[in-house]
Amino acid sequence: MKIKNIKTVLTKKIKSWVRSIDPKEVAVIAAIEKDTIVSGGAITSMLMNEKVNDYDIYFKTVESATVVAEYYLKEYKKLKPDSPRIQEAYIKVEDGRVLVHIPSIGITEIPDDKTEPESDNPDDNVNQYDPENVEEIKTVLNKDNEPETEKPLYKPKFISSNAITLTDDIQVVIRFTGDITEIHKNYDFTHCKCAFDYSNKNMFIHDDALECMLNKELRYTTSRYPLCSIMRIRKFIDRGWHINAGQILKMAWDLNKLDLNNVHVLRDQLIGVDSAYFGHLLYLIEKKQSEKQNNSEDI
Repeated sequence: MKIKNIKTVLTKKIKSWVRSIDPKEVAVIAAIEKDTIVSGGAITSMLMNEKVNDYDIYFKTVESATVVAEYYLKEYKKLKPDSPRIQEAYIKVEDGRVLVHIPSIGITEIPDDKTEPESDNPDDNVNQYDPENVEEIKTVLNKDNEPETEKPLYKPKFISSNAITLTDDIQVVIRFTGDITEIHKNYDFTHCKCAFDYSNKNMFIHDDALECMLNKELRYTTSRYPLCSIMRIRKFIDRGWHINAGQILKMAWDLNKLDLNNVHVLRDQLIGVDSAYFGHLLYLIEKKQSEKQNNSEDI
């Protein structure tokens, strides 16, 4: 897809999202319009003429991320009035990061039972767009190809310590804030490091990222989360990407610097990995460590 069309798609998507917010929530709307950055897989998918799974939204400031997170947690509580666990949740800022906290549990995830995981089948995640098709913007946004419904748009369906997932393909990342350079410090592969600044409509696409897309090459750039990066390799290989041994060695080198025996480090490293799969494991590790500590105190 042409870059000018990608900018149009992203602009229309965010405008549609903003229209879904109660007009009285002036601070929320202002935060989105002033501080929104789109980065990650959506831009890569459009550049490669593939289907967009979701749009990852980041914010330039902790303040904006907090305002938006509090709004959607409030909306989620309206959808789950009979859940005491959800009703006692609140947003907190810890070490410069925005987190969801439940007093009786701590930082946690608040799932929707109907949430479905992303398909691992690459055929489910590819849609052949014609780059020269004048209708491609409408196709991506799916606005003119489907009948109008009364279904409310952009409602929260999953909340975690990392992000708030909304219906209609929006994921609001609350854990990381800052300018594009700061946000990309958390990214692992070169091809993902493209971004769109909604406030000034500027697109940031590096030549190295385009080269990796053209060759379907995974190029590791170091990351704060090497364990997650290693686990993400399989997804890309299933979609036809390739990676050489040197890139894997760099991930292993970064991972070796971490103490995965520390459950807090392990939990942080599993960010972005299927939480349902590892959640119980983390719970058992924490329980075992707690029991061991209590036993040592009783001696």
